[in-house]
Amino acid sequence: MLISWFFFFLENNTEDQVNVIVSDQWIKVQSNFYDYAKINWFYLVYEGDQAIFLRVGVKKNGISTLSLRIDNSIAPEIRTILSNYIEESEKQELTLTEKILHFLKI
Repeated sequence: MLISWFFFFLENNTEDQVNVIVSDQWIKVQSNFYDYAKINWFYLVYEGDQAIFLRVGVKKNGISTLSLRIDNSIAPEIRTILSNYIEESEKQELTLTEKILHFLKI
């Protein structure tokens, strides 16, 4: 439950929408640029057959994983673009904590 409360606090203190731009040289998240050379991997997180998160592993001190909520309709396009520049990890499912948060709609 402590972990769930941590994620609840994190979710409630983040912006509702995050501006993400994917180009042929970098990924921009809000005002932060991540060159492909500074990204280790990416993968899409699924709930059933629906992609709901894009996770990106960055070579950065502190937070090294970006979790970005995505719409399932753009998942194939994201995979196509990013797989040209970054290694894709295996398909991932939601963690138990994420499933609880998603169930509680937090």
